[in-house]
Amino acid sequence: MAATVSGVWRIVWALFAVLLLGPVVSHLISLRQPRRLFLHPRGLGSATFHLDAEVHWDEIQSIDLGVGMNNSMVLKVGVRPDAQSYRERWRHPFSRRRGVIDIDPAALGLDGTLLWLALRLYVLEPSTREELRGDRVPTRLLDPREALATTPQHVSDPVLATFRPEGGTR
Repeated sequence: MAATVSGVWRIVWALFAVLLLGPVVSHLISLRQPRRLFLHPRGLGSATFHLDAEVHWDEIQSIDLGVGMNNSMVLKVGVRPDAQSYRERWRHPFSRRRGVIDIDPAALGLDGTLLWLALRLYVLEPSTREELRGDRVPTRLLDPREALATTPQHVSDPVLATFRPEGGTR
C-alpha cells in the first residue's frame, strides 16, 4: 500500500511540474522581448512577447477596449479579414492566432485614453496621419488638453463616454 501511495504522489508532483512549465516559459519569453508600438503614416506596428504585427490604417476594422491579465486597459485593434497589409510573427508557443493586435498602454508608459483617441483619429481621419512623419512623438499622446482640443467630436465621443484622460477637459 505504501508503494502505491508514493507512486501516486510522484504522478501528482510530475503533473504539477508540467502545469508550472507554461507560465515559466511565458515569463522567460516576456523578459526577453520588450513591448513596442510603431505609429507611421501608413499604419501601426506592435511588438510584444506574443506577437510582432503590423497593418495599414485603412485595413483596421475596429479599436475596442479590453481588459488585460492584470486588470489594465488593453486596446484591441481588429484587422479586417481581407487585409492585405497585415503581417504577423508569433513568438510565443502557447498563443493562438486571432486577427487582433493587443496594445497595453500601461506597458508602453502611455495614457490609455490618449492612445485610444489617437488611434481612432488616425483610422477615421486620414489627413491627421501626416503628424506621424519624422521621429517626434505626437503631442496628442502626451498632452490631454491638446488631444481633446484637436480631436473631432465624432472621433472622441465613444472614447470619452467611457473614460476621460487625466488633466483633460472639453
